Amino acid sequence: FDPESIEDTHPLVQFLSFVSVHMATLRDFELLQAYLNLFLKIHGTEVSKHRQLRAALAKVQQVQASSWARLDSLLQSTLCLASYLENLTT
Repeated sequence: FDPESIEDTHPLVQFLSFVSVHMATLRDFELLQAYLNLFLKIHGTEVSKHRQLRAALAKVQQVQASSWARLDSLLQSTLCLASYLENLTT
């Protein structure tokens, strides 16, 4: 591939876009992580060579960080509630 020839319709760009959009839904987070891990193992070298693929991966990273922050907040709220309920019974 020529670094300038990758377009938005390229399957690798589309896959990274899919991961970004789906990850923002906070659903199937572990499955998306597994897909992304496999994708990077197979296509990591190619991604590092193309500016548009790196940009798409940076977007995934941004969405992933945001999604994880929201998930972490939900987990902390749940832990807090569970701790409160446990203290009520003791």
